[in-house]
Amino acid sequence: MIGTLDPTIDSERVREQLRELAHATQMMGSQAETATMIGSLAAGIGALRHVLDQLARWHERAAEDAVDVAGDGEVGYRGSFDVAMQLSQAAMELERAATAVDAARQTAEGITWPDADLTTTRAPAGRSDRQLAPPSLFGVGETRRAPAGMSHFPEHTHG
Repeated sequence: MIGTLDPTIDSERVREQLRELAHATQMMGSQAETATMIGSLAAGIGALRHVLDQLARWHERAAEDAVDVAGDGEVGYRGSFDVAMQLSQAAMELERAATAVDAARQTAEGITWPDADLTTTRAPAGRSDRQLAPPSLFGVGETRRAPAGMSHFPEHTHG
């Protein structure tokens, strides 16, 4: 996929590719190169993190010129910084996700699915019925660094 250098078009293409990948992973066989796939996804998450950081910085730089839909510059200014902080928080969460996905890649590199006829040691019966527990939201509100824009709020007095 070659980018157009138009971020709106390129982001739509990425969304479509991710949708197609989600569909394809539902039907993949057990012999898939999962470690390679997982590594590519970790790198993709890292790239998305950089995109969010860049969008956050853009909102910080453009805050002076922002207005809300009613034309209020003060509300637009604050809103632009709110967007920057939210994007920075999402980028930090993606950093954590990329680290976790890369750890999964490292584990997956040590797993193979040999032909059933050649396998001498199989998993005990009933293990295929196991499922992962739902992910925990523990620590979801943690932050590691100050979100973008926090040091840039001017001292305004309203009156």
